[in-house]
Amino acid sequence: MPARRAAPIDNFQKNFPSPKSKHSRTITRDEFEEAREWTAARMAGESAREVYNQRPRIAETTFGNLKLIMGLRQFLLRGLEKVKTEWSWAATAFNLGKLVREIVRLRAEFSKLSATTGG
Repeated sequence: MPARRAAPIDNFQKNFPSPKSKHSRTITRDEFEEAREWTAARMAGESAREVYNQRPRIAETTFGNLKLIMGLRQFLLRGLEKVKTEWSWAATAFNLGKLVREIVRLRAEFSKLSATTGG
């Protein structure tokens, strides 16, 4: 569990003590709270929302292909190291498929180019 640090909230503790206790409550923030606030502020703009709205077609397509086309709905092995290895194999296979498609595309483009230039 990440280390937690208490946030300075003296006014909150004085104004809203816990009804069940004579002591006031302490609210803690984890180590990633600043990053969450920074991301929330960055995502508040309209241009950031437009970029974020592209996420389903960019990132989620990969996971959909892994599940539907490659049949990776659950891992076959147990244990974190074995699952990491299985995931690495699946990601490698996915990336090799992308590489093959790109090579095919470039060859077709080169064929068209060489046919038009006569070379």
